[in-house]
Amino acid sequence: MTLRYTSILPLLAVAATVHAQRPQIQIQPVLSHWEEAELPWGQNNASRDGMAKAGGDVLFYENFANGLAGNTPLGAWTTTGPHGSTWLYDTDGPNGDFSSTAERIQSASVANGFMIFDSNLANNGCVNTNSCVTWDGYLVSPVMDLSTTPYAHLEWTQRLRWCCSGASGHFVDVSTDGGATWPTRIEAIKDQFVNLDPGTYTMRVNLHSFIASNPGNVRIRWAHEGSATGNLSHYHWQIDDVYVYESYDNDVGLVDPRIANFVVFDSFTDVLPYTIYPYSQLRPLSLGSPVRNEGSNVANNVALDLQVLDPANAPVFNADPSVASLAQAVVTNNLRSDFTPPAVEGEYKVNYNLSMSVPDERTVDNTAERRFRVSPGIYAYDNNARDNAYDRAQSGGQWPEYHAGNLYWIENTATAHGVQIALARAAGATPGTQVGAAFDGVIYRFDTDPPQIVGETDIVAVQNTAELTPNGQAIFYDLDLLAPIQLEAGVEYAVCVRTYGGDLRTRVATSGFALPVSSIVYHPNVTTWFYLNFIPMVRLRMTPSNVSVEEMDMAAGFGLGQNMPNPTSDVTTIPYVLERPGNVSFQMHDLSGKLVMENFFGTQGAGDYRMDIDTGLLPQGMYTYTLTVDGARSTKRMAVVR
Repeated sequence: MTLRYTSILPLLAVAATVHAQRPQIQIQPVLSHWEEAELPWGQNNASRDGMAKAGGDVLFYENFANGLAGNTPLGAWTTTGPHGSTWLYDTDGPNGDFSSTAERIQSASVANGFMIFDSNLANNGCVNTNSCVTWDGYLVSPVMDLSTTPYAHLEWTQRLRWCCSGASGHFVDVSTDGGATWPTRIEAIKDQFVNLDPGTYTMRVNLHSFIASNPGNVRIRWAHEGSATGNLSHYHWQIDDVYVYESYDNDVGLVDPRIANFVVFDSFTDVLPYTIYPYSQLRPLSLGSPVRNEGSNVANNVALDLQVLDPANAPVFNADPSVASLAQAVVTNNLRSDFTPPAVEGEYKVNYNLSMSVPDERTVDNTAERRFRVSPGIYAYDNNARDNAYDRAQSGGQWPEYHAGNLYWIENTATAHGVQIALARAAGATPGTQVGAAFDGVIYRFDTDPPQIVGETDIVAVQNTAELTPNGQAIFYDLDLLAPIQLEAGVEYAVCVRTYGGDLRTRVATSGFALPVSSIVYHPNVTTWFYLNFIPMVRLRMTPSNVSVEEMDMAAGFGLGQNMPNPTSDVTTIPYVLERPGNVSFQMHDLSGKLVMENFFGTQGAGDYRMDIDTGLLPQGMYTYTLTVDGARSTKRMAVVR
């Protein structure tokens, strides 16, 4: 690798089953068996007297306004287990070495308190896993008589973060003998986040199959069980607004609508909804969703209407996969259809609309929309707006080296030309990447053990903070590979930013939560790969950068020059040359394809020209400008900085 520093302008971002092997990676994720509820509960607030009610009527509700004493006629809650007393009534949120009250649950009734297992505060001051206690504690509901309403759902609001185990150790257990035994256990997590706080969300589960044996003697407990994972010592689990309500008679719902590529690695099935697909990697995308019958009746003629709208908002695909019937509490994965996007640049929308033979009584989870983009050459997994950042903790006064990025499946043989990387700018008191920090892009072939480097860029030094990405934005360094590399079809590649540590901090911007086994980090000092729960803003570029444009343009009878100065903050000058008279126009676009400027010069004679462009009102980022002469076009890039 050529060890030279290059000043690179940042780039403003635009908005079939296969089998392979992966190297051994630690922190194997565990998929959740729960769904995330869209709304907290049904609209009918009936009395809580155990009588049969209509679908959506509340059978039990607890907002913990009275703490463990309870706020229902059924009596008090209890805590059990060796560390049950760590479950406490709270109003301000978690505390301790690594948590703060800013992480307080945002439930509907947060003002009157909630329950918390504040494991970080209970372990406050422990310096390593050998001195930190692994907690086991249970929060147990009073007994519920659901004998007249055996078709019931449980919902609650929670906020959850944990360390230091790959598996969560957070469960909800169901008993039908008043708590003497707990035969049913399900993971109480939305996704496998591990040491990351996804915020407040509501969980929902169908209780019927769990309580059918004796619905008159039901208890439910929230189990924080470190012994189930080997280590669970830090952060918090907050619980509020617990509901049990009667199931609707007719209720089907979308579980997890995605634009999916199913790739089987090891024992995991990756569902990889890339956010931008390059032309070379267009392939059949599986559109659809698992569908669950949440109602007490058999659902008949369940159909999913799928519609794709192109960048002009015109329909380009329709399908209506269906199943004849779906039994109570059964999930089907058969409502899917494949769609291959055309090589037309822009954003595509996928609309999902679920129906059955009778009206659905709970329609909140019957519709959804998902989006993706098609690009000539950019392959991306991030959500195009920074929401966090990643780096490794300082050790001995030095910042450790790390390599962080995403896994990209290559469907069709193609050539990689570059890597795009967004580094984090400081946000308030949150530190950012420091000027002078060194980094580069690196590509690993990921079907070998250990993964092998197959491509890398020049090393780059951060020149100024304007190159870095603030929260809510996406500003990328666009780095050419030292030499283009051939990417093989049927192989997965890790595309990473590689930092060099030392005195200067380097933080990669992140955007969205990663699905299991899709984003990764490598720690060279321990020669270990880990999975990440968030998505580094690192992309693969599969088209060459603009080179020798002037020479190609002159063959068409004109030449377009680079704007000066570049980057620019106000007025910039763009030169061009006409070898013969022609009809001339000029257009400027941002990288989402939006036209931001246009001029029509009419017929101009042969000669040298200069045009002055005022960029003072344009947002910071990368733009393209195009000169059109008698229908022939030439395009260059320019950067606007603030």
